[in-house]
Amino acid sequence: MINSPFVNTHYSNLYDKIKIFFFIFSGLAFLRLILFIFLGCISSLLFNIFLIGFKSKDDNGNFVNMSILRRFFLFIPQLLARICLFILGFYNFNENINRIFKLNYLERENGPKLIISNHVSFIDSFYFITRGIPSPVANYNVINFPIVGSVFKKLSPILIPTNEFQRNILPDPKTQITERLTHPSIESVNRPLVIFPEGSTKNSKYLLKFQNGAFMDNVIYQPILLKYDYKYLDPSWSLDTSDYKLLFLMCCQFVNKLHVTYLEPTNLPADEIRKIFISKLNLIDSTFSNHDNNILKFNIDKKDYIFNYILQDGLFTMEFYKKTFKINTKNLSNLINKFYDLDIDKNGSIVGNQINVFHKYINKTIENDLIILNEHYKYNFYDALKFTIS
Repeated sequence: MINSPFVNTHYSNLYDKIKIFFFIFSGLAFLRLILFIFLGCISSLLFNIFLIGFKSKDDNGNFVNMSILRRFFLFIPQLLARICLFILGFYNFNENINRIFKLNYLERENGPKLIISNHVSFIDSFYFITRGIPSPVANYNVINFPIVGSVFKKLSPILIPTNEFQRNILPDPKTQITERLTHPSIESVNRPLVIFPEGSTKNSKYLLKFQNGAFMDNVIYQPILLKYDYKYLDPSWSLDTSDYKLLFLMCCQFVNKLHVTYLEPTNLPADEIRKIFISKLNLIDSTFSNHDNNILKFNIDKKDYIFNYILQDGLFTMEFYKKTFKINTKNLSNLINKFYDLDIDKNGSIVGNQINVFHKYINKTIENDLIILNEHYKYNFYDALKFTIS
């Protein structure tokens, strides 16, 4: 998956290997890891304790702020989250905000009620926690996580359904976002909503397509640009790098750097603000979106095959296939797996009787002899769909 936004670009030379060796055999990597996990758990536990009894809405359905006393105590787990990042080598953030006391910067009075940011790593969320306690947008399953899940539920999150059952009990994310940002009481609430419009993490060199559901006409939002400055370790949480591996590699770094740029609040449409992100962060404009990330993630054992032969290194995308052939995500995933099974040589093409089988799989009511085939012609995935879906 070379030139893919879904691959971590960690560069390792002799110096990097010696550095990792030093941190491992000195025990510093394990010490940092244990401290990070311990303080992270304590921070989450304190968030739970200090949020006991808090409801983000009153009995009339209006959004409400936290009491001054509760907000004062919540500084403690926020500080612990900042210490966690300090342990990982994020000793200082290079930010263009001048306020000396920044812990609650995102919750400033009259600040935008929506934050838009690029998404690179799980460190992104830690950073935002150190600058306020915003409402998150999260996968529905997160609320079932131990300790962390109960914190999420108390902060009026936007929950993203991941299966049919969840879609039946939840409004779609865009409806949830619209209802929140247009609610009359939201203007008096300091706690903003943070959205990563790419929908997923990827490596630090690319910017995925934005999902338009994160943007609304006439809603002012605060764009925040996150850029990790690195030479060896790409801190991105990509498909080929587990969170545990990435965390451990961060523990083997002397210094990790994060540059944060707060742009002026705006209501620019998605395409225009995305161009600004690409320009200011010097990123590669990717045609891929979260849909491509998901299809690779759920078929992780075939990710290289899918990237090379189904997506054809960026020539096609999941959205292209879905729109062109009117196929939903589930059926498209099934077709990809069927094509993979029929591709005996695993070279991205099927021939002869294989295309007949693929055709019958798509539409079992059509007989074999209705297909005129050149037995020697090779069909790639796009050709196969084009030939059999008409």
